[in-house]
Amino acid sequence: MKKILLIIFLLNGLLGISSHVHNYNKIDSLKLLLNTAKIDTSQIKSYLNIGDIFNKISKDSSLFYFNKALVIAEDSKQYKLIGKSYHKIGVVYYQKSKFDSAIFYWRKAVVNFNKANEKRFEAAGLRVIGIAYRKKSDYKKSYEYYQKSLEIYTEIDNKSSVATVLGNIGLVWDLVSMEMKYDFHFEENTLVFSLNSGQTLYLEKQ
Repeated sequence: MKKILLIIFLLNGLLGISSHVHNYNKIDSLKLLLNTAKIDTSQIKSYLNIGDIFNKISKDSSLFYFNKALVIAEDSKQYKLIGKSYHKIGVVYYQKSKFDSAIFYWRKAVVNFNKANEKRFEAAGLRVIGIAYRKKSDYKKSYEYYQKSLEIYTEIDNKSSVATVLGNIGLVWDLVSMEMKYDFHFEENTLVFSLNSGQTLYLEKQ
């Protein structure tokens, strides 16, 4: 039995090493591509791909490559790729639980997706901002960004994403109901909720 456990342990270790070696080989290949790339777009995408791989190994290295992509994208005014660079930087900060920083970069991503008329990416950016605000327990802001995301997904008729955002909104209202005081009231056609956190939420009748 001990021998079997030892073999399993060694195999797991070898698989882990193999995975890291595979990642570093991919990084080396992408760096080689960078040396031969003459088009800004190829360079940007290569830096973004390297950043994605490093995200599994080193967050700081990941940020380094995402920022290199951002500089080139900004210099060449490629708004979609500027947006993608900002978005990926925001993801790293979100993973590090630095939600304010994540929101800061995701807002910049949304602005650039809007400039590029990339509605799907813009809506996705608004949705993740809503998620970050939910993590901060700022349910009012979370709801606002989910609504903005929902409007765009509805406009472009992305039914699966509409369903996802409605689920996000439902989760926010579940959290709100847990914090709700019992002195909520109507103001004309709006239901007003007062929360223990001091926030006030307004839900208009549809």
